[in-house]
Amino acid sequence: MANEVETKTHFILLVAKSDAFLFGVLITVALTSYLISVWVKCPYEALDPCRKWFTDEGGITMLLLIGSFSILLFDYLFIAIFVSRRFPVLPYGLFWLAGLFVVWNSASGYDFIDHGGYNRLVLTGSVVIVAFVCGVWKLISLLVSLLDRFWNPTPRKLKKVACFGLLAICIFSVLITRNCRASQIYWLNPTLETLDVHFNQSTCSFPKPTYHWWNVLRGVFNFAYWSPCSGYDVSWLNLPDDFSGTLLYAYPTLNDITVAHMSSYLSFANFALGRVKLIEEREVESYESVLKIAKKSKPSLTVKVVRNESLVSRAKRKTRKKANKKNGVLQSRDNIMIFLIDALSRQAFTRNLPKTFDYLRGLGTNEPNVVHTFMKFHSIRPFTGPNCEPMRYGVSFDTFASRPTNECQRSIFHSAVDNGYVTGYAGSLCNYNELEIEDVVRTCLPPHDHKLAFCDPNIFDPNNPFSFLKGGFSMLKRCLYGKPVHQYIMDYATSFWEQYPDVPKFFMTYISDAHEWTGELVQYMDENLVTFLQSFEKHLPNTTIFLLSDHGNHLNGMFRLLKPDGPEIEMKTPVLNIVRRRHKTDKIAAQNYFKLVSMFDVHKTVEDIMRGHVSRGSEEFSSFNLLSEIVPRNRTCEDAGITYKPHCVCPK
Repeated sequence: MANEVETKTHFILLVAKSDAFLFGVLITVALTSYLISVWVKCPYEALDPCRKWFTDEGGITMLLLIGSFSILLFDYLFIAIFVSRRFPVLPYGLFWLAGLFVVWNSASGYDFIDHGGYNRLVLTGSVVIVAFVCGVWKLISLLVSLLDRFWNPTPRKLKKVACFGLLAICIFSVLITRNCRASQIYWLNPTLETLDVHFNQSTCSFPKPTYHWWNVLRGVFNFAYWSPCSGYDVSWLNLPDDFSGTLLYAYPTLNDITVAHMSSYLSFANFALGRVKLIEEREVESYESVLKIAKKSKPSLTVKVVRNESLVSRAKRKTRKKANKKNGVLQSRDNIMIFLIDALSRQAFTRNLPKTFDYLRGLGTNEPNVVHTFMKFHSIRPFTGPNCEPMRYGVSFDTFASRPTNECQRSIFHSAVDNGYVTGYAGSLCNYNELEIEDVVRTCLPPHDHKLAFCDPNIFDPNNPFSFLKGGFSMLKRCLYGKPVHQYIMDYATSFWEQYPDVPKFFMTYISDAHEWTGELVQYMDENLVTFLQSFEKHLPNTTIFLLSDHGNHLNGMFRLLKPDGPEIEMKTPVLNIVRRRHKTDKIAAQNYFKLVSMFDVHKTVEDIMRGHVSRGSEEFSSFNLLSEIVPRNRTCEDAGITYKPHCVCPK
């Protein structure tokens, strides 16, 4: 009896010592998040709301509470196993559910403005993961310490389980080591098969990461793999109980929405869903989005573009007017497709979309076509607004935000209309475009002749727009009635080209499948993207496609606790490929592959294509047409509009 008491006392002392160490680690992480991670995660001015939300007392308290809860939870589990020799499934499960409830309640009550609340929640989850890893370490250390006391009386079955567990740890270690060695495999890989320039040719040389954690841990956090694409809920439509046959519901186009409907994500969603209406079969062709609900089959959503002859007349009238100003001769102008995938770095593009990568590499070596890959395309700041505002408006985020709200800032969509284009936009969010809702209402709304947005409750919750289970931050597949949302967007863009073959077209897509913290979801659009691009090959004689992103993945709080250089560099190096028919200026474009370029240059390139001649570009920073003007080799981040110095990848 004395020996048993001594053993239990020894065990509890070991637990107490390890707890002291773990609580020290937890407090250190909390203090570090306050003193260091704030500046890493929120590289803005001191008054930025992201910093406020990330460092308030509630955030630090949540870190400490959830971390402490995790440590004590493992203590309970270990003591129950080693002292009473039983695994308390029910109490342990209840404790764990209570912990999840605390996390969820703490998260859902915050305003997630500027992603600050999300950053804090990710770091909190990181602390829980650290506590879990420390708990596993505690288990292993206790097993070693008590091996001589417990091993001999242990039943053979448990000994086998322990042996298999050690074997699994060894195999996992081997796999991690292999991935570490291969972690840079995609770092220097361009889309073009051959290049006659070197990576460090120009003054700005991008560094290579030592280890890249998205490659090392590839597949570990692939929660999208387990999420089905078949679920749906139509109860929000208040279907009649006694209906038989088929019901058809039309979604509104949202072309006539005003700033008054855009005070918040909730008001926008309410406006959109409030206009969904029941229609008859003969009306289907008049609507662009129709949901079909049958009694004995699954619902199906169909999207298409309905041709508007008044838009065709406007485009032809604008084109004639422009030609008259040019002595009756107007240079042929390409149709333009901007295919924007949010939060996708060039490295993540190669890593997660290998079929698209191979397709573009093959397309670029095909004689009629060319793919221009800009290896040093640099984001301006971590988030969407500071990058897409220069692309849309040709001005910096600070300039855009400081303008009076009643002053109309002209966008590339205004230029498209003035130059005789029919315009279209399709985005995977319940929003007017890809900008934050508070940024959209700062100026007049850009003219989208055709528009597709997704406010269906199956894909978006306006009360919790930053959830990572549904919406633009979701780590699960974003599906609607059995089909990925990105596929609807591609179908809509294809229909747009088919409906307007006789006038210039300008279309922009926004897809947020890479905008989530695991870095895994975007791989599930690879095959669909290849099919979409293949279908557009027939349009390449008069179409230029910009396949790009605004920045790399910035939702990577967990990976910052490991080693930040890989995720940091990816966040600043988005993908930019320009696909078009071979042109006499291709040799000029090739000289820009390894030059420092930004969204200001994308804006000027798009404007020049629309106008049919070289334009002035940005009034704030020097900008260049990437297809016909040579970017200076000694260009600096400040020259390119990347004015926040800590965000610059180039050597100081």
